[in-house]
Amino acid sequence: MGAFKRTNLILFKRKRFVLGGFISLLFVDFLQLLIPKIVQFVIDDLSNGCLTDSALFKYLGALIGITLSIAFFRFLWRFFIVGNALNIERELRAIFYTKLLTLHKKFFDNSKTGDLMAHANNDISAVRMIYGFGFIAFFDALILTITALFFMTDIDFKLTIYAIIPLPIISIVITFLGKETHKRFKEAQNSFSDLSGVTQESFSGIRVIKSYVREAFDYKKFSNISNEVLEKNVNVAKVFGLFFPSMTMIIGFATAIIIYFGGSGAVLGRISLGEFVAFTTYIGLLSWPMVAIGWIINIYQRGKASMERINKILDVEPEIKDLPNAKPLEAERCNIKFENVGFKYDNGLEAIKNLSFEANAGEKIAILGRTGSGKSTIINLLCRMYDNDSGTISINGNEIKDLTLKSLRDLISLVPQETFLFSDSISNNIDYSQKSSGFREIEEISKTAGIYENIISFPEKFETKLGEKGVNLSGGQKQRLAIARALLKDSPILILDDSLSAVDTETEKEIWDNLKPTLSNKTVIIITHRISSIVDCDKIFVLDNGTIVEEGTHKTLLGNRSFYYDIYEKQQLEKKISEGEEVKNG
Repeated sequence: MGAFKRTNLILFKRKRFVLGGFISLLFVDFLQLLIPKIVQFVIDDLSNGCLTDSALFKYLGALIGITLSIAFFRFLWRFFIVGNALNIERELRAIFYTKLLTLHKKFFDNSKTGDLMAHANNDISAVRMIYGFGFIAFFDALILTITALFFMTDIDFKLTIYAIIPLPIISIVITFLGKETHKRFKEAQNSFSDLSGVTQESFSGIRVIKSYVREAFDYKKFSNISNEVLEKNVNVAKVFGLFFPSMTMIIGFATAIIIYFGGSGAVLGRISLGEFVAFTTYIGLLSWPMVAIGWIINIYQRGKASMERINKILDVEPEIKDLPNAKPLEAERCNIKFENVGFKYDNGLEAIKNLSFEANAGEKIAILGRTGSGKSTIINLLCRMYDNDSGTISINGNEIKDLTLKSLRDLISLVPQETFLFSDSISNNIDYSQKSSGFREIEEISKTAGIYENIISFPEKFETKLGEKGVNLSGGQKQRLAIARALLKDSPILILDDSLSAVDTETEKEIWDNLKPTLSNKTVIIITHRISSIVDCDKIFVLDNGTIVEEGTHKTLLGNRSFYYDIYEKQQLEKKISEGEEVKNG
């Protein structure tokens, strides 16, 4: 039961519900077994010619009372056990979600969203079935078997021994089919994760699929994986399907034995006719536990396979976490220092090599470089999305690894390269940090970010609901909304990671003019390809293959006529060509 250690702790906290459900089941099964006994008395009284009207009404009243009591206690065990299982599902899902929030970026880099969604839905639901109907079936079968055997032995011990002769065959069937079910269900869940991943990826990339007219290809890929899921689940069903014929066959053998020996005993007078009828009824009642065994094994093996998959996630240790002696840092001005920093990805790519630079409060610095030169990696290291392999990164003389993650990230307002917006209102997206003093501040921030006019043009203005990832906004609108969100957070460090690439140069200049009054005490880091964005920066660092190849002001770097100068000349040429095309088309 090691796989269920976490869920059993949740179960223990709610043991009163389990106890209430168990007692209700006990009453239901005991009352069910009284019915054959009453039938036995009726038949024996009838056979002996001593069944009176008053006795008949007494038996009838007892049967009605038992039936009503069974209905009441069945409601109770469903309320206690099924309700408890739903609460376990909720708590396990909360534990799983909370765990994901603590995990490092590298984990998500190597995990598929669809796979994680399959864990959060299908796997957790399979675990819930164990603590719901799995518990019910197990306890019901156990109690019913024990009490039925008690009543059977009370009628005829020898006949009971004959009845249970086929039962050892059940243990053989359970051992073989149980292991096979576990293996095949794990394969089925893995294939379902693949299906979830492909589906999620296709929906996210639907624009690309349509623009390349790849609907048929994408459907074929989906269909192949869907067929694989079907095949894996059919394999599970084949094994599970063997349980019921096997149990039915064993019950049939037991019934045949009882009819032969029990019938002989009734004819010879060793047991009464009523006892024989009651005994065969108890055998019939035992058919449910026999069938339930297959169901229980199926639910258990499915739940165990799913719990093992969930545990693999829950057992992952976050690589980025607070050190035991981590301390919080609060500051209105921040000086950042990289000293001989090195970082290598898991694939062996050395992204940053012996990197050193400083960015002081009130300065606006830029990091320029080609795609893949390591620009965004610097930001990920500063925010501790990854930890540097060598060297030190410090803020106001404090190494960032010695700071609590919360306080470190509170110091930074980041506008990432890939803008992400939530499926919520525009105002809630801007105020995601929950630091606004009111709606008026949200409005003013949106004006500073150059997005206000766009927002008020929408019918619902700031209450406009955004689609997934802000799909109903243009690229430039999304970027400016993300800038507004970062400005409202009002951290002493502002990082703009290629965050104005989707706006034209005129709009970009307007935004920078709006931003200048708000940046006087902030440490501003700009990651960009566009030199026009950084001509007034205090420092510009030119990055290539993870190292700084040039640094200085715009004027100084142009005078060097090196790497920076080449990029500048190329961009100026592209600008002239673009302007020429506009004039020609105009």
